[in-house]
Amino acid sequence: MSPLIVASTILSLTLYLPLCWLILKGKSEQNFATWLLWGALDGITAATLIVQNGNYAMTVAYTIGSLITVLCIARRQPMAWTRFESFVTFLVFLCLVVWWSAGAWTATIAGTLAVCVASIPQIAHTYREPIKMPVLIFAGYFVANLLSFLGGKSWSVEERFYPGCAAILCVILVVVALSRRFSLKTTNKAAMPIGL
Repeated sequence: MSPLIVASTILSLTLYLPLCWLILKGKSEQNFATWLLWGALDGITAATLIVQNGNYAMTVAYTIGSLITVLCIARRQPMAWTRFESFVTFLVFLCLVVWWSAGAWTATIAGTLAVCVASIPQIAHTYREPIKMPVLIFAGYFVANLLSFLGGKSWSVEERFYPGCAAILCVILVVVALSRRFSLKTTNKAAMPIGL
């Protein structure tokens, strides 16, 4: 295993500690359904990568971390489940069917794309509540994904597709949070009465 992949795995696991602490202290709100689905899809993707002897270490770390995060969210926040989450759950089962019928390589692509779709509720939540998004932690996840991407043995789906897509998702979450914070800050300044 490449030193970059080892570093990405350790960083990934380490980042869950402050995230879970923030959730339990009520300083960060995360979408329960997104994290539950991320955990399930990461588990499927990890299994497909293990079968292919691919770059699986970070996806295993993400599976474990996501499930721990789900427990923290369940303890602290009310859980919401909409039709969209039901649709993404269908995608989880679809990934299993794809794996069974088309093989691990295709299931890796399907699972990774389903992780991207499952991220939509978290992106929407970040847009609505940008202050509650731990930007530094998700910037750290970007670094972990980038290290895993760079540590891949070859330019192949089983080595670089998942960390590449996950890195893009982290950038989207960070950009949405920071741009919304800036937008809200400038809107609030413009709305202040003169003399304050």
